[in-house]
Formats: sequence, structure tokens, C-alpha cells
Amino acid sequence: QMQNLDNYKAQVIELGIKLQKKEKDFADLRDKYEKVGLERVMLGKQVLKFKQVETERAKLRESIANNEDKVDSESAKVKEEFQSLLKEHEMLESQHTAMAEELKANQFKV
Repeated sequence: QMQNLDNYKAQVIELGIKLQKKEKDFADLRDKYEKVGLERVMLGKQVLKFKQVETERAKLRESIANNEDKVDSESAKVKEEFQSLLKEHEMLESQHTAMAEELKANQFKV
């Protein structure tokens, strides 16, 4: 019977050691699980930040396109005004030349 009791004690000790090892393994897995959970949270934040940046970039691209359209429109207006002023200048220059010639012609008549 002592032999059986010793065997039983040895089995209890062996099971206790196995239990401690399983508890340690469980604690390690729990730590890994928590670490993975934190990493998921961090990645989620990064994904959210990325989406916000992408949204901001899209808004900026749209704003740039709108500004380019405005600049093109203003450029066309300025070009039209310039052409109009150039025609007016040429007309005035022509009138000035004609008046100068008329003045010269009248000067010799007197």
C-alpha cells in the first residue's frame, strides 16, 4: 500500500507540474492575445488615419481642379481683354498717324 501511496503522490506531483506548465502556456497565450488585440486597435487607428488622409487628398485634388478651372477661365478673360485693348490701341495708333499726316498737310498749306 505504501508503494501505491508513493505512486499516487508521484502522479499528483507530476500532474501539478503539468498543470503549472499548462497555466504558464495559457498565460503566455493570453498575453499574445492581448498583444494582438492592441495591435489590431493600433492598425485600426492607422487605417482610420489613412482613410482621413485619402479623403483630404481627394478634397485637395478637387480644389486644385476647381482652381485650375478658375485660372483657365480668368486667363481666357484676360486674353480677351488684351485682344480688345490691342485692337483699340491699333485703332488709336492708326487715328494718331492719320491726324499727324493731316496736321503736316495743313501746316504746309498755311
